Amino acid sequence: MNTQPPKRPWWKTTLKAAALLAALILSLAVFAAVALSWTGRHDWARVKADLTTRGEPLLLATLMPPPIPDTRNFFADPMWDELADMVDAEENGIPLKRPRLPKGERQLDGLDRHLTAGERETLRAAFPEFMVQDNASIMTLIHPAFEAALEGKPSEQRRTAEFILAVTDLTEPILSRLRVLAERPDARFGPGVYQFLESLMDNTSYHMRLVQLLQARIWSEVTLGRTEEAHRDLVLLLRIPNTLVSMPFMITGLIYLATETLALDTLESTLSTGGWTESQLKEIEHRLAGANYPSAVATALRGERGFQNQFFEQLTNKNASLADGNPTHEMWSGPIPSLWLSIFGAGEEARRNSIYQNWIDVLDVASSEGLNARTFDVFNRDIKSLKDNWWNRFRYPITFIAIPNINAIAIASAQLQDKAAQARTACALERYRLKLGEYPSELASLVPEFLPVIPTDISTLRPLIYRREGSGFQLWAPGWNEQNDEGAQDDGLWGKANAVKSG
Repeated sequence: MNTQPPKRPWWKTTLKAAALLAALILSLAVFAAVALSWTGRHDWARVKADLTTRGEPLLLATLMPPPIPDTRNFFADPMWDELADMVDAEENGIPLKRPRLPKGERQLDGLDRHLTAGERETLRAAFPEFMVQDNASIMTLIHPAFEAALEGKPSEQRRTAEFILAVTDLTEPILSRLRVLAERPDARFGPGVYQFLESLMDNTSYHMRLVQLLQARIWSEVTLGRTEEAHRDLVLLLRIPNTLVSMPFMITGLIYLATETLALDTLESTLSTGGWTESQLKEIEHRLAGANYPSAVATALRGERGFQNQFFEQLTNKNASLADGNPTHEMWSGPIPSLWLSIFGAGEEARRNSIYQNWIDVLDVASSEGLNARTFDVFNRDIKSLKDNWWNRFRYPITFIAIPNINAIAIASAQLQDKAAQARTACALERYRLKLGEYPSELASLVPEFLPVIPTDISTLRPLIYRREGSGFQLWAPGWNEQNDEGAQDDGLWGKANAVKSG
């Protein structure tokens, strides 16, 4: 008689083994999730404590410039107030705020308004060789005329300059008011963070439009020998970008660099034409003396980080709000988003804040330690660690998506810093020529009467390179690769690769 117990069916054994395996996997997953969550929270607490000890602001609200008196504020004027006057609106079911007055009804829209019938007829009669269409606006007339003039014959340029001035004169009421506002030393747009955010694009678009208009106007005034008017408008042109420099937003930082580039390009193209007085050149040099474009990018990065930190705070705190009572917490309140936040959220914040701080540290000391391809390695290393590691892309998806393309921005800030140094030096060289009749044989002759010290190239932190050539000169910086290519290749040459001639 067989006394052995009956064998368990194979499928039951398999099912039990599968259940045990699933339980083991689940236990390991839970353990890993707990470990990742604990590690992330520990890392974030450490990073936060370190940044707080260093005095780094972690929220956007703490980065906004303090209130200033209207008498000192460039933006304290009805023209700008129209952009700050916000009303509740809605788009695709999402509540938001918009300026009360739509585009076309604001005073600043006069910078690019359509011409009246009378204005069109006056221009057609005075300048029959230029096409003034029935739907012509100020900027649609200026842009093509200015671009064509830069490539045209000198004999044609004077006529184009007269036309551009006639068109830009139509904006004189706005320009006159802005010249007065430009004398105010500070700039603070709107009373709060979110009010500025809601109207940010409108605000910065007016800056760009104004700078482009002034660029064409200054060229025209210099072409016609109206140096006093050109200097007046150049002072305004140099002031416009600086009204954005304290705003801690990436978009304002980009607009600041773009408008400052146009301003320095204008100075570069007009300085050698002659007619500038010693006092005018001295004032221009003085206005450029404090420029620190890498530091401005660092300010923008702090704002970008602060904005993202506030967004994360809102995701994990139902009582937090990103903008005027419009929380987005509900979008992340489902089980999957909540699970991801609980496991990876703190680690994401630690990683993102660390990367931002690495970049900020490099940019903050660029003026004293240099900014070049070698010091730039920290940018590439941080980005590479995100792009080339699948686990990092999985753990830090928001960092991977939201982190800005800092490479191009940092390089642009370094190039602009060199151009500002060259502009200051060129102003001093022109002042030297006005006094002594010729350019000096070396830059050391400018110190201390015309410059306190010789400006340096930000890549090497050595003085700019100068060479006297006949009645003119060449002035350049080694550039990003730190190599002196005699003004060619990567070098930043003042005067767009041409020797600057005296007027």
